[in-house]
Amino acid sequence: MDNQTMHIKNLTDGYTCSAQISKDELKHLHEQGVKSVICFRPDGEHPEQPEFDTLTREASELGLVCYYLPYDVAQVSAELMQQMHRIIEEAPKPAHAFCKTGRRAALPLAFSKLKQGEDLEAVVSEFKDHGFDVEVLKNHL
Repeated sequence: MDNQTMHIKNLTDGYTCSAQISKDELKHLHEQGVKSVICFRPDGEHPEQPEFDTLTREASELGLVCYYLPYDVAQVSAELMQQMHRIIEEAPKPAHAFCKTGRRAALPLAFSKLKQGEDLEAVVSEFKDHGFDVEVLKNHL
């Protein structure tokens, strides 16, 4: 298994993201040096999706730190974005985030870049180049 098979997007040196991961993919991430895993996908979104508790047990056995902040992009709020930013800042790096498609996993990093003073249009363009639409951020600044 490799990063291409998992469709991992390297957004920064310390932050990658992908669609839903499996227990086997957790092992691959650990072998790649990932230190924390962040799930932005609610349990039960799809019947074949592993429950976060199952992934957490596997991740803990591998020594990975886990974070769980499920959300719906349509319900993004300033408070939620602050929570995302805190997780991005405190998660041991490198960190890997995931959700159903990767978009919800990319959005928190985009917001954190804005919090660090990066230009909104530059961030939107950068993430578009990675295949992610983060335009929703414009409604919450």
